Amino acid sequence: MKQIVSIVTPWLGAGKTGLAVNLAACLALFEKKTLLVDGDPRGDATARLLPPDDDRPGLYAFLADDVGRRAVVETGLDFLKVIPAGRNLFRAESELFSFPDRADLVKRKIQALSEAFDYILIDSPSSLGPLTVCLMAASEAVLIPLPCHADASATLETLLPVVAGVKRQQRPELTIAGIVFTHCAGWDEARAVFPGNLLAGIQAVALTNVVPKTESPGRQMPHEPPAVLKNVMSELSEGYLELAAELLER
Repeated sequence: MKQIVSIVTPWLGAGKTGLAVNLAACLALFEKKTLLVDGDPRGDATARLLPPDDDRPGLYAFLADDVGRRAVVETGLDFLKVIPAGRNLFRAESELFSFPDRADLVKRKIQALSEAFDYILIDSPSSLGPLTVCLMAASEAVLIPLPCHADASATLETLLPVVAGVKRQQRPELTIAGIVFTHCAGWDEARAVFPGNLLAGIQAVALTNVVPKTESPGRQMPHEPPAVLKNVMSELSEGYLELAAELLER
């Protein structure tokens, strides 16, 4: 598994934040020093791991060089820390347009943290805007949640050229760490939903573990803590732990 991984999809309700939060928690349970960067201005990942605090510095202040590593916050789980989204992160989308080297800025800031952690996971915005692109350019790999829904194939076909563009123009070593099926019972259902030519193109990177359909992240409450902190023996916890193990083996 690459060290810095962005979790990216423009599909709302695909389970992006649930995947980011639960995977980060599972890596921490495996005693991997993990940082979760909440790059989504909605701040759902922050809310699932930290109590409310409007005065706490967030990712915007970190990128603006206002707070340095004080933006890295302890969670209630050993080995897991968070850079919160913060209330000013919405400003980053518009202000990044004014920086000609914006991708290099974000890359430099996030990579400066890599020596302190085994893994850095980034919960990207649910869009393909400048902040998402900059966060991808700061990453070594992209992890894509894909719901088993017919319209999701169009979303994937939109996302993959963006990933390829970032790889070509900004981050040559960028790879796809995997595609995680959510709201899906596995490959049999995926074959029934997606066109064969699309599946043929993604089978090489699709992960064998899927998020259980009956407890998919899109159906969780926005501020619900990671599954492994609620019940480590649940079907959902087991799925995420197996997913984390598979990524580590890769």
